[in-house]
Amino acid sequence: MAEEEKQGIHLHINDALYNAGLLGLYRVLNRMPADSSGEPYYRLDSENLIVRQEAFSEEFTKAYFEELIDRYGSDTVYENLIKELEWILSPNAREAEDFPKKLKKCISSLCEKLKRNSYTAGFEILRKYYNTKYDFWGIVKSIKNEENQQKQLNMLQELYEQMKQEDVRHVLCLKDIVYTRVQNYWTGVSFLHKTKNKEPFEQAFSDYFLVPIATYKPKKGKKVMPCFQCGRALQAKASSTAWVNDTMPDVKRKTDSFWNYVPDIMMCPYCMLVYACVPLGFTTFASEGVFVNDCRSIRTLNTANNFPDSSQDLQKDAFAEVINQFLLTADETQAENWLQNVQVVRRSGDTYRVNTLTADMLEDFVGLKGTLGKLLKANPYLFHQTLEHILNGQELYGLMLQGYRNSLEQGYGLGIYNWLLEIQIKMFCRKRDKEAVKTQMSLKSQAYRAGAVLKARIWEVNIDTGKQRANGKRLIGVTYRLLNALQGDNQKLFFDTIERLYMSFGFEIPKIFFYAIHNDENFQVIGHAFVQGLNSASKENKTNEENKGEDKA
Repeated sequence: MAEEEKQGIHLHINDALYNAGLLGLYRVLNRMPADSSGEPYYRLDSENLIVRQEAFSEEFTKAYFEELIDRYGSDTVYENLIKELEWILSPNAREAEDFPKKLKKCISSLCEKLKRNSYTAGFEILRKYYNTKYDFWGIVKSIKNEENQQKQLNMLQELYEQMKQEDVRHVLCLKDIVYTRVQNYWTGVSFLHKTKNKEPFEQAFSDYFLVPIATYKPKKGKKVMPCFQCGRALQAKASSTAWVNDTMPDVKRKTDSFWNYVPDIMMCPYCMLVYACVPLGFTTFASEGVFVNDCRSIRTLNTANNFPDSSQDLQKDAFAEVINQFLLTADETQAENWLQNVQVVRRSGDTYRVNTLTADMLEDFVGLKGTLGKLLKANPYLFHQTLEHILNGQELYGLMLQGYRNSLEQGYGLGIYNWLLEIQIKMFCRKRDKEAVKTQMSLKSQAYRAGAVLKARIWEVNIDTGKQRANGKRLIGVTYRLLNALQGDNQKLFFDTIERLYMSFGFEIPKIFFYAIHNDENFQVIGHAFVQGLNSASKENKTNEENKGEDKA
């Protein structure tokens, strides 16, 4: 062990949750300044993060909480309170006609938020450990009971200035973060233990995670239990993984015959620290945490989870953000050299969900970069649904059929679904070779064109005969019969409908339909493309913003 401490502690890439912790640890170490000689506290070696023993210090603790605040601080109750105070104290607010009503609402909101148990504990920490004399809750009660509006505003200004103090921001921000972010991943120990909630975060963190590293003395002998992650010999009092959410039962409360009543999933203090960093390995979009387990190396983990600033639509959509990031960073050469699958782990509420991006899927995403980009721009919600289906291994025909009916009911064209059909072909083509995909793309184009040409000719006939409305309704009726045939995979109904449609107008049936006979895959491609062309956006509804996107397909 002494030799390892001298050379550095080797932490290896492992399962997804552990890798999220490694990434979080890497981010903390990156934030730490170099030592007095200018040397960093870590180095990377293929699949290993090698950390110098000196890194596990007070500087690490400081960097850990700085990283938490930088990552999650902008989305906290504290920041919302500051924004409320800034607005109510601004000249614009005072000019509003209903200012007295809004002032009363602001004061009520302050009372509700500042009397929360977590903030009460936070004020106790500030008083006891930071020598803060200000009575936050007392001043809020005084503001609430004050009848003079100007005096209320003066006290609000005083409260605002106190709330902006660095120590106050540090403690209250962390109170929000640990209960809304950290507790999603682990709980019941360190600063999340019920007896430690009125101690400084740094002290509680150091006592539980860093002191065991400093005092680590592995047991010796033949019956030494190893750490279940790294294999190091455990110390006399080793920790289980019960405090890491959704890993195993709390062994202090229950045992199980599966373990022969003696739990053997225990870990060393180094791996405990890795799991403590799991919240810093995930990225949160709205209320969902996401981790992309590209486990080829620590560097690829970092790149895959380095999400750039993005639009509000993407920030609400974890799937969209993950795929958008991949499309931004990957190119065709990278995709062709991709040798393994990549897991996308999502933490929503108290549940982990795992989707797998296969090597073929990643390559296909790169090939579809332009189409996916257009779909995202035209309809972010449909983009999300498409990704949801792909990552769950579901073909897109059902999604398209549902979308057709919704669009037709609202009077929209179906041109946007031509992008989905292209994605369906390139992601789910059964033969999965370039020639087969090329053939199906050609069938799609011909069938879409046949539908669009027929629609144009029908409208010409309508104009000549003065029966435009009647034939328009008839076209919708024909479309629904075709959709029923596609949904039931009923080739007879589909071709009967096509034959009657063309014969009723005296038009020749295009040869493209012959490629669909007795070929289920061609039938779906040709059928969907024809319906899309038959119901492509018309001139009358091009002014609709959504149909602008659809018409580009």
